[in-house]
Amino acid sequence: MIYINSQPRDLTPINEGVIFEVESDEVADFTIDIVDAITERVVGTKVIKGVQYAKVDIAPYIENMVSVAPSWAENCQLKDIDAASYYISVATEDDSAVSEPIMVSCNRGAV
Repeated sequence: MIYINSQPRDLTPINEGVIFEVESDEVADFTIDIVDAITERVVGTKVIKGVQYAKVDIAPYIENMVSVAPSWAENCQLKDIDAASYYISVATEDDSAVSEPIMVSCNRGAV
């Protein structure tokens, strides 16, 4: 069985790393697809061989892809948050798992 043990919180700034933790019951080769949650397009693939546990930072795959997310209010003014929504799909030879979609802040600082 394969598990996604943890994923980043929504609106994690991209410069902090967008890190998922993946684990399998046994040593396996992981194929990790990074998927745009809006278009369902695979924007990157990472292969990790011969491990039982891995931390995967998808930030390098998505940092140049910016889209505008819903606005939020501050002092009665609307501010746009540069963000995009992604999830990962992890597969081993005999099993697979899919994370929940998360919104990633494309700002270089904290939101």
